[in-house]
Amino acid sequence: MLGVPDGLLGVAWPQMRRAHHQPASALAVLLLGGTCAFFATSSMSGLAAQRFRAQPLVTAAAVAAALGALAVGTSTDFRVAVVGVVLLGAGGGMIDPLLSSITSLDDNARLVGFMHGVFAIGAAGAPLLIAASASSSSWRVGYLAVAGAFGLLVVGWNAPKTRGALVSPPPPPRAASGPVARRGDVVVALAAFFAVSGLEIAAGAWSAVFLTDALGQTPSAASLGVLGYWAALSIARLSAGALSGGRPGSWIAAGCLAGMVGAVLFWLHPNTAVAVAGLALLGAGVGPLLPLLTVLTPRRVGQLAAANVIGWQLAAASLGAALVAGGIGLWVRADGVGAITPALALVALVTAGLVAMLERRTRAGLVRDR
Repeated sequence: MLGVPDGLLGVAWPQMRRAHHQPASALAVLLLGGTCAFFATSSMSGLAAQRFRAQPLVTAAAVAAALGALAVGTSTDFRVAVVGVVLLGAGGGMIDPLLSSITSLDDNARLVGFMHGVFAIGAAGAPLLIAASASSSSWRVGYLAVAGAFGLLVVGWNAPKTRGALVSPPPPPRAASGPVARRGDVVVALAAFFAVSGLEIAAGAWSAVFLTDALGQTPSAASLGVLGYWAALSIARLSAGALSGGRPGSWIAAGCLAGMVGAVLFWLHPNTAVAVAGLALLGAGVGPLLPLLTVLTPRRVGQLAAANVIGWQLAAASLGAALVAGGIGLWVRADGVGAITPALALVALVTAGLVAMLERRTRAGLVRDR
C-alpha cells in the first residue's frame, strides 16, 4: 500500500488535472507536498520509535494515509487534493523507515529485496486501476480503493493474532566491530539515495504525462505504458533480492547501465513502441538500486551507525523524489512536456555517476578496515 499511491498519482494526473482545471505542471505541487511530508515524518521516525512502540505508530500512520486518500478521491477543490496527498506522504514517511530499519539490520538481501519488490508491485498495480476504466472519474475510484485498503490494513495490524508482531528497531549496540562510518561516505550515500529515488519516482510520475500530451496516447494506453515501467521495476527488484547473493555490486552496476540505456531510448523515442520499451528498461535498471544499497548500509558504515544512516538515507530519498520530480515540473512549465525525456536522461546519468562513486568508496573503505 506504500507503493500504490506512488504509482497512482502520475497516471491519475491527466484526468485529475482536467477535473480540477489545472495545467500539466501543477503535478509538481502534489509531488512536492507529498514527498516533503514523507521527508518530515521519516526524519522524526527514529525519535518516535524510541518513545513509542512500532504498532501504534504504524496504525496512526495508516489512518492518516487512509484519510488522505479519501480526501483526494472525493475532492472537488485542488487544495483539498493537495492536503490529501500530504497526508498520504506523511503516513508513508512513518511506516517506511520503521520497516526498512528492521529488515536491513537483519542483513538479509532477499528479505529487503522482497519488501521493496512488493512496494514496486503495488506501484505497478496502480495503473491498472486507471486502465481498467475509460471513465473520466476512474482516478477517484483508484484513490477510494487506496483509502479502503489502508483501512483494512489498520484492522489487520490490530487483530488479536498480529497485535504486537511489529517491534521497534533494536537499539544500536554499545560496541560493534567492523567498518566505521566516515563523513564523506555518508554524504555520497545520501546523494546517491537522493538521485536514485528522484529518478524512480519522477519517471513513474511524469511518463504518463509525456505519453498522453507528447505522443497522443489515451489515458488508458498511457496507463499500460506506465504499468510496464513499474512491472519491470518490480521484476528486477524481486530478482535482485532473490539472486544477488554475495554479489550485489554486480547487480548495482548492471542496473545503472540498463537505466541509462532505457532513459536514452525514452528520450529519442523514434516511435511509441521504442518509448515504451525504453521506459520499461529504465524501470528494470533503477529497480534493484534502492534495496541493494540499503542492505549494504550496515557493511558500509558499521552496525553502530547503521540505523541512523538508514533513516537519513530514506529521508534523502524522499527529498530527492520531491525535488527531482518538482524540478522536472518547473522545466516542463518553461519548455513544455518535451522536456520530460531529456530531464530523465540527465538524472539517470547523474545517478549512475553517484552510485559508481559510492561503490568505489565502499570497496576502498572495506580494504582499509581489513
